Amino acid sequence: MNIIPNPRNASWGTEGCKDTPDRVFALSIDEARKLFADDEDMMAAVTPYAKKGGSDVYKNYKLRNGEGPGWWWLRSPGFLSHSAALVLIVGVVYESGDTVDDSAGSVRPALWLNL
Repeated sequence: MNIIPNPRNASWGTEGCKDTPDRVFALSIDEARKLFADDEDMMAAVTPYAKKGGSDVYKNYKLRNGEGPGWWWLRSPGFLSHSAALVLIVGVVYESGDTVDDSAGSVRPALWLNL
């Protein structure tokens, strides 16, 4: 099991929670920016399961496959202690975030593999 660091939000100074031993996790602001080549790569399709759970799909924007994208959560804190950063439908990291009780977003689980 890896220890996943949860640093403060560099833009707002909001404290992150304590580091956690997890196998599956959400990406941080820095990880999302480092692991995706560009904004278009950060855009995400919404799965049928997430749609049933209330995740929004935006049809005014299109992914490479023609589907509408949705926004997705990051594990970094947002502007306030009860908010989290996210990736907007256009693939841009939104560091101010949204309150964590907003069910319109999706989750893109991540994990590290040792090959």
